[in-house]
Amino acid sequence: MTLINPQAGKHEQPIATWAFMASGLVITLLILFVGSDGNPLFSWFLAAPAVLGLIGAWFAARKDHPGWMIASGLWGIALIPALIFIITLLEGP
Repeated sequence: MTLINPQAGKHEQPIATWAFMASGLVITLLILFVGSDGNPLFSWFLAAPAVLGLIGAWFAARKDHPGWMIASGLWGIALIPALIFIITLLEGP
């Protein structure tokens, strides 16, 4: 008889979620340091942190980590206003 432990996957850390959250932060910092220089492709690059945060939330949902799912989604979405705020502080209105 095989015993099935329903809690077997619960102790796994959401490493993929952390990686997507970190990559969203790296892209946000990259946007800060590189700048746009009038390139229209840069506008699409602004959506990358939110997309990465939502992908990380999806990976957390697959591993049944609701706290990390919410944190990753909010992290990715919050990086965009944070980026705009920092750019305004550095370069002025």
